Amino acid sequence: MTGWYATTTDMHHMRSHRTDGFRLLAGVRPITHLLRDAGYHTANIKHIGERVVGTGKLDLNFAKEGPVYAGRDWDDLKKKQPFFAHNNMPEVEYGIYDRKSAEKPRVKWVGEEWHPKVATPENVTPPPYYPDHKITREEWARYLNSITGTDVRIGWILDQLKKDGLS
Repeated sequence: MTGWYATTTDMHHMRSHRTDGFRLLAGVRPITHLLRDAGYHTANIKHIGERVVGTGKLDLNFAKEGPVYAGRDWDDLKKKQPFFAHNNMPEVEYGIYDRKSAEKPRVKWVGEEWHPKVATPENVTPPPYYPDHKITREEWARYLNSITGTDVRIGWILDQLKKDGLS
């Protein structure tokens, strides 16, 4: 959000400053503030009509000083030009790193039910740093299909941009 290396701004540990009110260094501002100063409307988009295209998540590693985005409504983009729209795809929210995953049922990827099933455990080759095992192939196929699902969402966004004359 700043264009600076996370280690330069002391934000390198994800969520490390959630409770201490950590602020950006003097002179460092989120890109959305810089764009606003340049006349852009900024938005964190969750929906285009009924379709989910983002989570609206705003998980920053610094205390917000004023609104980070001016809006969240897709329809405002047509009225407020130029614009910068952020879509945090739901597929990134998969909890693969949950430390208690062995104690509960497998967590589904967001959209796993409808993602195109291009990858299957039978047709994928896991990277060489993973063991070539049935579970690895299943998880690798799920991961690749989540990327295909993300591609579908990006297609929805591009189609809507074209439809609205914004491309």
